[in-house]
Amino acid sequence: MQIKQYVPQSIKRILQYSYDAWFDLADFVLGRGHPMVPARRHTFIGRGDFIADGRAFLETLVQFTGLTPGGQVLDIGSGQGRMALPLTGFLSAEGRYTGLEIVKSGVDWCEQAYVAHENFTFHHADVFNSYYNPGGQYQSSDYPFPFPDDEFDVIFLASVFTHMRPADIAHYLKEISRCLKPGGRCLASFFLLGEDSRAAISCGESAVVFRFPVDGHSLSATEIDPENAIAIDEGFIRSAYEKNGLKIEGEVHRGTWATNLPALSLQDMVIACAR
Repeated sequence: MQIKQYVPQSIKRILQYSYDAWFDLADFVLGRGHPMVPARRHTFIGRGDFIADGRAFLETLVQFTGLTPGGQVLDIGSGQGRMALPLTGFLSAEGRYTGLEIVKSGVDWCEQAYVAHENFTFHHADVFNSYYNPGGQYQSSDYPFPFPDDEFDVIFLASVFTHMRPADIAHYLKEISRCLKPGGRCLASFFLLGEDSRAAISCGESAVVFRFPVDGHSLSATEIDPENAIAIDEGFIRSAYEKNGLKIEGEVHRGTWATNLPALSLQDMVIACAR
């Protein structure tokens, strides 16, 4: 899919809502609804197959982080439970899932949908984001995660850092390092600006075009609403991981957004271990 330009978000949301409402009606008539899948017209976490995408991500998570059924896992940017849903069938009674989300409606939805799963909890982080939470009380660069040190075996962020500025990402990495157990792993996705991806952008071959500078180390896809989609300098990210005691394991898994090669996902994926 080529995403070359953006229409105003207000118009885009109205059109998308109307489009999704027809699918919701069809799902209702045909009995295709799922009690733990939100209606399409109320979904704010992107398009795609909610269940299939979640299952695919779980396979990737287990493969690269070594998550076990008894593990303690933190989902930063838990949304409406896309990644939580497959974990209900993976985690044992000893395992625990914690979701952290800046959109209050997503937290409210999950608290109701997962009420029968006592080892699943969801927290609202009232953090400012110009796109997802413009009325947020806290700045991302100052927000302390509401969890103790050395709490989690695995922390993951699916398409969260793609909406954050460099200083905010650096702070989150500090908190992630604090909350991970020694040897725990973090999986995070990015749009990374390296030599190849910058060349793809300049040649018009990238799936997302980033052209507007943001805070010196990143580029946005849109000038009016920078946090809609942000790509960040790979060197900055590697340095931020190192400074916060997180060791990147192996090579970065490049996404399809800036290459035509087969990949795990649209976005680049970084796996790191806490020292």
